[in-house]
Amino acid sequence: MNEQGKIALSFFFGVLLLATLACGVGGIDLPDVNIPEGAAATAGAAARGAATAAAEAGIQETVAAAAGTVVSGAEAIGGDAVATLQATDFSTEVVVDGDALRDKVESARPDASGAITVVLTDEELNRAVRVNPEADGQPAIEDISVQFTGGNVVLSGALTQPLATNLVATFSAAAVDGELELELERVTVAGLPLPSATLAPVETALNQELQRALQNLPDNYSVSSVVIGEGTMTVVATP
Repeated sequence: MNEQGKIALSFFFGVLLLATLACGVGGIDLPDVNIPEGAAATAGAAARGAATAAAEAGIQETVAAAAGTVVSGAEAIGGDAVATLQATDFSTEVVVDGDALRDKVESARPDASGAITVVLTDEELNRAVRVNPEADGQPAIEDISVQFTGGNVVLSGALTQPLATNLVATFSAAAVDGELELELERVTVAGLPLPSATLAPVETALNQELQRALQNLPDNYSVSSVVIGEGTMTVVATP
């Protein structure tokens, strides 16, 4: 409020006070007073502004408190899932049927340079990966899928036990000592990190089947490079 508005507002309340006093003293007539135009409107606007500011502050505090509750609740749920999964055996949850992969490797032929190139798609790997039926004491994983994306092999699924939440595991791929090797880089449940050792059996299962499939290469061939594209993994083997 500017200085003129303050003066007008003070004048307005002064007049009201005089009028009240006059009502208590009989027979005294006060002269008519002209209230400056806009003074009442200014006072009303000031009151409304103060009320709005107070309301907004209350809303912000309420929203912040609600958001904090949601975040802490999510962290608690995720923490419970992490604690439970750390003590759980995943060894029989995911298996890989590598027959189709082996057939594809066996049918590959050397190019003009003598190199053999095998391109696996994530669709082919998805057909090979499956989940065992639920076992007592083990969390069940549903809707499992594998993708070659962002230079990595990404396995995701929906946990139904001990809590309904999502699981994502990311593997890197490289040629190591003439073999294809997947290395588990990180695992998350409900967006929270899980020790990689928890899914070590899944890492082992994937590596065993992929390496077994590549054993159908000619005897004198070994894996020299692995490149992950979008939807594909290209494996090059050379003599």
